[in-house]
Amino acid sequence: MTKIKYILILFLSLQVGFGFAQKKSKRNKEEKKSDTPVLSEASIITSERLFFDGQAAKFIGNIDEAYDFFNRAAKLNPHIDAAFYELAQLQQLAGDYVSAQKSLQKALDISPKNIWYQQYNGDLFASQYKYEEAAGVYAKLKKENPKVYEYYFQQAYYLILAGKLKESIVVYDEIENAIGIQTDASLQKHKIYSRLNKPDEAIKELEKLINTYPDEIQFKNSLAEFYLINEDSEKAVKIYEEILIIEPNNVIALTSLADYYKTIGDNEKAFVYSKKAFANPEIPIDAKISVLYNYIKFFDQRKEQITEAFKLADILIETHPTEAKAYAIAGDLKNLNNEAKEALNYYYKSLEQRKDIFTVWQQIFFINSDLNDFEALKTYTEQAKEYFPNQALVYFFNGLAFQQTKDYNSAEKAYNRGVKMAGENKELSIQLYSNLGDTYNDLKRYTESDENFDKALELNERNAYVLNNYSYYLSLRGEKLDKAAEMSKLSNDISPRNSSFLDTYAWVMYKSGKYKEAKEWQLKAIEASANPSATLIEHLGDILFKLGEKANALEKWQEALELKGGSPFLDKKIAEKQLYE
Repeated sequence: MTKIKYILILFLSLQVGFGFAQKKSKRNKEEKKSDTPVLSEASIITSERLFFDGQAAKFIGNIDEAYDFFNRAAKLNPHIDAAFYELAQLQQLAGDYVSAQKSLQKALDISPKNIWYQQYNGDLFASQYKYEEAAGVYAKLKKENPKVYEYYFQQAYYLILAGKLKESIVVYDEIENAIGIQTDASLQKHKIYSRLNKPDEAIKELEKLINTYPDEIQFKNSLAEFYLINEDSEKAVKIYEEILIIEPNNVIALTSLADYYKTIGDNEKAFVYSKKAFANPEIPIDAKISVLYNYIKFFDQRKEQITEAFKLADILIETHPTEAKAYAIAGDLKNLNNEAKEALNYYYKSLEQRKDIFTVWQQIFFINSDLNDFEALKTYTEQAKEYFPNQALVYFFNGLAFQQTKDYNSAEKAYNRGVKMAGENKELSIQLYSNLGDTYNDLKRYTESDENFDKALELNERNAYVLNNYSYYLSLRGEKLDKAAEMSKLSNDISPRNSSFLDTYAWVMYKSGKYKEAKEWQLKAIEASANPSATLIEHLGDILFKLGEKANALEKWQEALELKGGSPFLDKKIAEKQLYE
């Protein structure tokens, strides 16, 4: 319990406490007529002092000490109702509801008309899920205080929680009869009638509110929505159209009509209402973005409507030209439609408005990487480091940009920074370690290369790409060929018919002197590739040369030369008809 709550409780307790102090002389007269021993003046004063000491202790948060003071006060003076009231609250706070109820009952026995005790009694029942008993308490309070309408609302509320829906309607009717139509009461009755499957009565409650508050459009919207839920779309559409006469830019009416016409397949009408909604600057941008997000979410089912989505995105940008989100969602739509360069332009414009939306930077990284524009990737990752210095993905793409532009030292620094930032992101850590393995191999720091590939495999020993790259580098160096063969074979088991993986295993066999097996696997690699590369064909030529098929080898080298992209030795192999590695 916070200090503010303590102050409130202390205030209530003081009200109660002053009450018992002022009734002291009357109580003494009553005690003389009962069997209870008459308390001395000293005992009364001591009990009151203990009571106020308890309040002070509670105020500063010494709950155990407060409880002790209240308990001693109650034992010394069984007529001190406020002490029992305080004990009940502390017992409830400790989770001892049985004792709390007993203590509160003692307070009520002494002062049955005290409204604070009675209200607390109802709420104490409710805290134990005894809603019917709580409703009964407020029924009594309502009877004793017929002008306090808060008690009516509380009784009705607890009746609803108790499942006494019809009884709660009776109470709400009492409120209406006493003070007229009330928004909260009518809305609750509307919900209750809906739960009781009485749609006509539910509609009447909303109609009463519409007639009572004709300027409140929300009630018309609620009624139209109710008609839609209950499959009476004609009435719903009519109400929404009435709303638009009063408020032409009403967001709920516009979007609801757009959704309705989409549902029935009238995309032309739906688009008309959507355009009106998107052109309205008073409608929050997030509501419009949620509409465009549905085009993204259901893209496969709504591909034919992508042009419509683009038009809405353009209207969104025209209506909200300084909103980064508007450009970002347009970029997402273009990217989804495989228009990567157009998507990039929108993402760049989004950055011009705001630079703190990481998902936009992320999309820029991915697209530039896919387009092999590593200079752009380098530029934007360098900028992103200023805004997101702790994002591992920034360092991953930054390292990739340097690696692909052959600045291996800068790539190493970026990847190592990324490893530190990756934390519990296992997949990203694997990729970072793997790329570090590639980078150290390019730097000819082979021990560090192997260490990083090993770290990647520690995180996932069945990562096919790590297994393939690691084994390929070992084969190029002619080191640990048994390990290379084992890893390469596993990568092919995990991902069969991958031409790169098949080529690696063939090359491991080649470096191991197993030329027949190498030829078999190299042919598989070529067969698995839709467009065999110069490297694949040249490798087959090298294998054939080792098998003594020199004429066939020369033919494959020439074929590789025509494809372009072979090794630096390819021209020399052809010119001298000899194998060079």
